[in-house]
Amino acid sequence: FNQQYYDAWCEGRTGFPFVDACMRCLIRCGWVNFRMRAMLVSFATYNLWLDWKKIAGHLARVFLDYEPGIHYPQLQMQAGTTGINAMRVYNVTKQGKDQDPNGIFIRNFCPELKDVPMEYIHEPCNMPLNVQRKVGVRIGGSGGNRYC
Repeated sequence: FNQQYYDAWCEGRTGFPFVDACMRCLIRCGWVNFRMRAMLVSFATYNLWLDWKKIAGHLARVFLDYEPGIHYPQLQMQAGTTGINAMRVYNVTKQGKDQDPNGIFIRNFCPELKDVPMEYIHEPCNMPLNVQRKVGVRIGGSGGNRYC
């Protein structure tokens, strides 16, 4: 179990803008739509290789509409453990571009990205160093606001 990945996912600081915005929205508001919920579970289980049972408690605490009879089967389905559904792996960059094409949601919940130019809002890791300096977002390394 990777505690560092788990903590980053729980706090909305994975470095993937749409994932982080969704988690921060969920923490602040207690609710996100089904696609966002599914993407958060998919990202945690398939990209970060976190066990669905480990992430269940965090989501149960932050969902205002938590209902165990729905929550656990949905987690299992999104994590691919039911054996009756195809893998549900979401491309988080594509989801961001599809669901938040102008980056309004991302900028609202990830204020450190508020000055990132539109062309880089979904993939700030592609931002040239001079643009990173200008907008105050550091890609990789340590310290500062890191993305990707």
